[in-house]
Amino acid sequence: MKKRNSRARYWAFLLLVLAVGGCASGPEAYSGPQYQDFDFAILEQEAQTVAGCVEERSGFVVDALTDGSLGYGSATIPESQWGVVDEVIDECSKELTPQPPEMFSVESLEHLYGLQIEARNCYIDLGYDLPEPTSNETFLDEYQSGEVFWNVIQDLVVGHRLSEGKAMEIFETCPDPFAFFWR
Repeated sequence: MKKRNSRARYWAFLLLVLAVGGCASGPEAYSGPQYQDFDFAILEQEAQTVAGCVEERSGFVVDALTDGSLGYGSATIPESQWGVVDEVIDECSKELTPQPPEMFSVESLEHLYGLQIEARNCYIDLGYDLPEPTSNETFLDEYQSGEVFWNVIQDLVVGHRLSEGKAMEIFETCPDPFAFFWR
């Protein structure tokens, strides 16, 4: 099954991070919603909304998955139409779901750092050994300088050589923090 996330920019951002490879206040400085406060069912609801839009505009049915992504395969959509469906998914996603900003504020990045720390703790509770994260200050410096910055998903997925299926299984218990940090 081909799988498409309803947040194309999010996946492009995450794939870029995965491909490329102290003193400041910690995640407790962020006063907004925390990892455990999010209603993760909203991802599937958003995917269902996008799936309805895709069917209405393209005539093809795509599956809304619990992690917020969309899935389809050659059994339901001819491969020759995948590009068209992908374009419609992107259009519907941009119109119907929150999109991340082009640049993130320091507050947003501190929020992301905090969410990653909470997700890291959840992954450890599931039995995965993960390296120590960088400090919040280093994380901010690396992001702002354009360097590869600490990414708990890279530590989990690449570090443990997880398949996409296994990663999605883990995300059902401990969701991917990148799915929410710009909200």
